[in-house]
Amino acid sequence: MWTSKWRMVVNCNVNKTEIICFSCQDISAVPESFELCGNRIYLTDSSKVLGITLDRKLNFKQHSQDVYNKLIYRWVCISRYTNRNWGLNQKVLIRLTKAVIFSSMFYGSLIWQNNANMLELNKVWYKSGQICSWSSIQCSTYTS
Repeated sequence: MWTSKWRMVVNCNVNKTEIICFSCQDISAVPESFELCGNRIYLTDSSKVLGITLDRKLNFKQHSQDVYNKLIYRWVCISRYTNRNWGLNQKVLIRLTKAVIFSSMFYGSLIWQNNANMLELNKVWYKSGQICSWSSIQCSTYTS
């Protein structure tokens, strides 16, 4: 075996090594599992690599749903601290939105974002814009 010849150790952890076949026409041609270095490696429909979930058809629907759930949670946490009449000021909200929401929304976006995946995420984008505009209404009422 090539790895033995070059004295390389292959990490065949169940959580680290998987088989995934991208856009296969005939999935039955791909083995369900095989053995490498004494460990059994199994075929899977999706795998997470550097925080981005890759699926068999490369449509990134699961990753988009994961990002959406993460953004909704973060949006709820931020919105607890603001309202039309009280809460964080506009500068703090804009900075929080950029740091907490936009960073997750745009991580790896060149790879996974497309029109189909952005339908749900646009709702979060709109809601985060509402938070910042509510604070501007709040600031303008107190300054005038």
